[in-house]
Amino acid sequence: MKPYTLYKRKTKKSRVHIYYARFKDEETEKIILTESTGCTTKTDAEKWAINRLKNLRKDIILNKDKTTLAGFCEDFFVWGKCNWIKKQHAHGDSFSRYSAKQRRAQLVNYILPRFGNYRMDKIKAAEIQDFLLKLDKSNQTKNHILYCFKTVLDEALFREYIEYNPVLQLKHFSLDKKKGHVRERGILTLDEIKRLFPEDTEKLKSIWDLELWWTFFYLLLTTGARLSEGRALIWCNIIWDSGFLHITNAIKSDGTRGKPKNNQERAVILPDRTILMLQAWRKNSPYDSENDLIFPGLYGDNPMNKKTAYDHFIKGLTNAKIDRGDRWLTTHSLRHCYNSYTRNILNDELLRFMVGHSDEKMTENYDGTKAIERLQRFAPDRSKLNDIWQ
Repeated sequence: MKPYTLYKRKTKKSRVHIYYARFKDEETEKIILTESTGCTTKTDAEKWAINRLKNLRKDIILNKDKTTLAGFCEDFFVWGKCNWIKKQHAHGDSFSRYSAKQRRAQLVNYILPRFGNYRMDKIKAAEIQDFLLKLDKSNQTKNHILYCFKTVLDEALFREYIEYNPVLQLKHFSLDKKKGHVRERGILTLDEIKRLFPEDTEKLKSIWDLELWWTFFYLLLTTGARLSEGRALIWCNIIWDSGFLHITNAIKSDGTRGKPKNNQERAVILPDRTILMLQAWRKNSPYDSENDLIFPGLYGDNPMNKKTAYDHFIKGLTNAKIDRGDRWLTTHSLRHCYNSYTRNILNDELLRFMVGHSDEKMTENYDGTKAIERLQRFAPDRSKLNDIWQ
């Protein structure tokens, strides 16, 4: 049976019979299109219909591809092509090239092999859940895949390919520490901190080898700065007269320089010993201009590699004979130390401000002047910080 039928219709003006073609969906046999062939003979109309059918089949195939997950996701999370990423950037939301690469990998390695041929309106929440339950991955990885799936289907919903997002019916997988899904972030004891950062310079050298490293890690410890923020610091970020650190940037996952987490600049009180370490390091650093990185990478104008920083941190723990045991100790543990040892001593508002843990009432965009001015009234608290790290 032909996927089209021809019929004649007389025009009102010329009273000439023109052939029309009705095209049917070959699967459902429903009429999907009716068009005039413009032909007055059946032979010519047949030729026209055959040619039109070739193009129509291409259109139908393309349309079906778009309704399948694989077709819709052809460029999803592909840097430079993905409209969703362009939309995030246009709205001022950060989404890095590194994040795009991670999400694309989750899409290609896990989601599309299972659901790529599905029409998006046929994807069911139960099937997604069953798929993830059988997946031999940690619950944290499953949650990342779930978030990736949700992002894609949210965009499909926005573009009206589907009427609801089935992922919204699913709960996140448990990250219960007792079940071993996620190790609890450990912190150092005050005694271990003293062993890591002894007052004697020769002992410091035996643990950290280079002045750059003990200054860097001691700054992270005594300011609560994130690793990405410490790697982005330049000398003019230190307000020497006031003894403050102005955190304005962070090194993103793709190596570019951008705003700190939540786009929030902030200022931190520097303890006296941290200031002394920074002064000594600036005298010895080959990069001491105002706009030079305080803790540069191998070539001076590039930031230090985060993997290199982690390796040196672990080496320092080993040299100081600190037994990690079951603790998950990383460079981020220094930020946890800061929060843990200052939370019962410092004003709660001050602590939230300095570590960047603002609640909704405190969330605001600080420019540099406002951040420093806000911190001025807490300057007397420096003595409390000095007492903690002595």
